[in-house]
Amino acid sequence: MSAAVAALLHHKKSATTTDTATSATSAPAVGEWDSDHIPLSPAGAAGWFTDCYTEITAVNLGSVFNNLLAVYIAIERGYNWEKGGGSSLGGTGIRPKQLTQWVGAGRGLRGGSMSKGAGPSIDSLAVFDDAWWRWWGKLQPSWRRPQGDKPGRFERNTYPASKGEWSAIRHPGQNGLLGVIATLYWWGKAVKKEGEREDRESWTEAVSDVKWLLKGLVASESKGADGGGE
Repeated sequence: MSAAVAALLHHKKSATTTDTATSATSAPAVGEWDSDHIPLSPAGAAGWFTDCYTEITAVNLGSVFNNLLAVYIAIERGYNWEKGGGSSLGGTGIRPKQLTQWVGAGRGLRGGSMSKGAGPSIDSLAVFDDAWWRWWGKLQPSWRRPQGDKPGRFERNTYPASKGEWSAIRHPGQNGLLGVIATLYWWGKAVKKEGEREDRESWTEAVSDVKWLLKGLVASESKGADGGGE
């Protein structure tokens, strides 16, 4: 990861950029985005990112998800918008079927029913919820300790000192972390439309856990960029 992430971590909240003609505020330092406004795709982002980002931000899901988007932007920017190639997340065999459908349909970029932010349909929130958490559990670094008896739940205490212990989740690009963010987007849309309280709580917990882990990845990589860590 480049030194860009280290700069993001020290960026002041008051700073603004003109990523678009509307001079909106771009995503600030990691963890500082707490807004009902969706962070903009940076002007210098690669085409694949801008196109896919549009597909997973068509509906505003609120500050909890927007905060995660800011962290996600920092990661992809830090890897210089690397498309990813063969770098993909694990758990392909158990990931939610909607992700497989979306990838097969060109990530919403070929037109059709999944385009313009529609994404694949979620027929059952309960089934998707269970599938997502089981998949997320398989993606975790070995140092994370399970919490409770529900699949995919882990403690959020401290991050490891070793940069090398992040390899399980260090997958930028269109075949990597984009899939995690996309599934949370579709899930959040479905919850917003027809979810009950327990559905909202589970989705919010999922977004919070992903954000926590990805913030740790950003911090780990920025240490490497600064010359610290491994």
